[in-house]
Amino acid sequence: MKVVEEEQHVVVMEGPWSPVNIIRDIVDEGTQEDPFYVMDLGEVVARFREWKELMPRVEPFYAVKCNDDKLMVSTLAALGAGFDCASKAEIQLVTSIGVRPDRIIFANPAKPASHIRWASAAGVTTMTFDSETELMKIKQYMPHAQLVAFCLLRSFTLKFITIIIETHHNQNPTT
Repeated sequence: MKVVEEEQHVVVMEGPWSPVNIIRDIVDEGTQEDPFYVMDLGEVVARFREWKELMPRVEPFYAVKCNDDKLMVSTLAALGAGFDCASKAEIQLVTSIGVRPDRIIFANPAKPASHIRWASAAGVTTMTFDSETELMKIKQYMPHAQLVAFCLLRSFTLKFITIIIETHHNQNPTT
């Protein structure tokens, strides 16, 4: 076992182990007061490689909000993942480990105008929208954005299509 101390306490396990057994051991000790999680980066790597093998033309984008651990993000970056960032702080985290802005989607349904301007200056030009209000705000503050529409379907029988819209030379952003 190797312990690495950074911002957080990380224990790297070698040999056979089970996340469930690790969790049980920690809980049974009775000394852990703060929330914690156990992750198997080997499993993350295996699942990512499986994804790429089974769907080679589909590029995965990891939602940083689900686990912003720097080791997790660094592992996925090394594998070539894209990143779904919902905030300026998440974009800063991802770019701090060397991820290029073109591998980031700024995905937040209500982005502050100042964050849109900041993202543009940082080179992050792909973002989501799911309302006309958000679309018009993006057009005002980053008219060159690459856009991904989020659609909520009320019927499971309908087919879903993600649309990427270039607004660079488009005067009417809804077409």
